[in-house]
Amino acid sequence: MSQNRHVWLRAGALAALLALLLGAFAPGPALAEKGDRPQAKPSGDSSESGNPFGGLFGGDDEDEEMVKVLDTYEPSGHDYSAIAVDRPRALGIFRSWAYGLVSDAALDAYVNKVLRRIMAVAPEKPIPAKAYVLSDDTFGAYAAPDGGIFITLGMLRDLENEDELAFVLGHELSHIIYRHHDKDWYLKTERRALTAAGLTHETLATAEGLTGTEIGATKDFKTGVLVGALMLEAHTVVIDPAFTREQEDEADLLGLDLMIAAGYNMAATITLLEKLDIWEKQQEAKKPKRTAGEREADMEEAATEGGLGGLFGQAFEDLTSVIEEEKAELSKEHVPAAERNAVLQNYMLGPYMMEVPPPITPLAWHDATPEGAAILQLIEKYNAARSAFMALGGGDLQKAESLARKAIEDATKHDAYPRMAFYSVRKAQGKGKLAKKNLELAMAGKEPSFAIYARAIEDAKAAEDWQLAVAHIEEARKRLADTPTLLPLRIEVYPKVGRKSEVAELLIECKADYPSLADRCAIAAGQEPAKAPEVEALEEGASSLTN
Repeated sequence: MSQNRHVWLRAGALAALLALLLGAFAPGPALAEKGDRPQAKPSGDSSESGNPFGGLFGGDDEDEEMVKVLDTYEPSGHDYSAIAVDRPRALGIFRSWAYGLVSDAALDAYVNKVLRRIMAVAPEKPIPAKAYVLSDDTFGAYAAPDGGIFITLGMLRDLENEDELAFVLGHELSHIIYRHHDKDWYLKTERRALTAAGLTHETLATAEGLTGTEIGATKDFKTGVLVGALMLEAHTVVIDPAFTREQEDEADLLGLDLMIAAGYNMAATITLLEKLDIWEKQQEAKKPKRTAGEREADMEEAATEGGLGGLFGQAFEDLTSVIEEEKAELSKEHVPAAERNAVLQNYMLGPYMMEVPPPITPLAWHDATPEGAAILQLIEKYNAARSAFMALGGGDLQKAESLARKAIEDATKHDAYPRMAFYSVRKAQGKGKLAKKNLELAMAGKEPSFAIYARAIEDAKAAEDWQLAVAHIEEARKRLADTPTLLPLRIEVYPKVGRKSEVAELLIECKADYPSLADRCAIAAGQEPAKAPEVEALEEGASSLTN
């Protein structure tokens, strides 16, 4: 068979498949080249690999049987039941991530119901996997080696159907099944979370210093904007463990098999990865285009021509640039969604070519059910909180307050993200006591997050109420698995209450175990920072914020 005939046959088969899946003769993303196609192979046999596409595209044996990865998978004998022992550490890391976890019974129950449906057809059992929702506007999901699967509220909000959710969960579960994580995954992930938290803290401190000569609501307003907006921006830093191309292919193919075996429509993989492709391109467009010198010049110009408001606008842009540089470094091995989509479409032309898919399953919050209505209301409340931050950034305090009020109801009374929106509004209004009340309500909830405790500690420090600051620190240590993001605060505050003897040991821990915090820890102790290698790359970009 000629090469041209192979190409036309393959393209025609794909068009027919997409028409069957999507009900429309629309062209899909570009196909992967033959060398990029994943090869299904029995577990434990690395000497030979089978062709999952059979002879459809002119393989060595055109009558070769087309196989599914799930059918060739051989149980590893690994004791997955024991992996959950490390779950508290993973939860501590993600509770320190932006605004932490969303605590909502209806949403948790729904996402985990879909996960259990996927787990029921998994080739390994039992796996103590559980899904958690991150209070984050990004479009992403992450798997921890302990079986925890973390999916952002931003992704859930943008999904079109339950089938897309099933693929996301199947993909992340597959990473856990294959044990793709590095042995030092927890340490690497924790350090990346520290980078984001550190950038936010330092930029916020710089911003507050810039407004130190201001009085009244001006300082509080600018602080309120930065507390909300910069915290969100900083925590878009990639936390993905940078799986290899082979690992992503394995997770995609097994994830696809799992969702299909669980009764979902494979077309969702195409639409989901198209959404991810759009998200990735949006992030790519944010990459910094300026040098550190250019950023410094822009900062000076903004301060001269735009006054305080212009200065803060430039500070925000500078932080974004520094963060994007860090994101670029962390995501060097990232496999683009478009390439993953092409590989999956080719795989569908193999074992699933003749399969008739089931109807698409709507998301719970797209149905007029009590469960769906409760979840939809929660999403709307978080959207209102997000809009409140945006209104603050635009200087519309009245609109910001109205939106912040809409974000709060019984179900979100103690949620960190809506409460931080209201806190920021109250700070902008110069109403310190009411702002503090919002932090207290969040800390009384199930998922207060590091962001809430950090602001409560900073407010206590500003009031020189050191006993209260320590009380917040100790409570945060208990509830956030003693997150190392608290180390600089502990070093700074402990001497104020007679605990100076603990500082030397904390400094050693900070320098040895968490290099990205070394500078902050040294400064907190009143020492000259050692300038750890991990932070040198950030200093050049951040220098314009402090000059």
